[in-house]
Amino acid sequence: MARIIRTIEHAPRTVAGVDVAVTELVWDDEGCSFEVHRLDDGTDLTEAACFDGHPSDAEITALLRSHADLGHGGDRR
Repeated sequence: MARIIRTIEHAPRTVAGVDVAVTELVWDDEGCSFEVHRLDDGTDLTEAACFDGHPSDAEITALLRSHADLGHGGDRR
């Protein structure tokens, strides 16, 4: 079973009016995945599944909308 051997915090950015942080998870099997969290409340927007590559603004916007639509609060832009 693969395990995380390192995390890389990418510079925070604002997407659709919401400040988010992207964290890269480096696995011992040489793979990596990316998580996205809101900075205002810490919500893990990728709780259901991480990205295999660095997420685009459009992908993060879709996550924000999905969480807002599911009643998780947040910005509905």
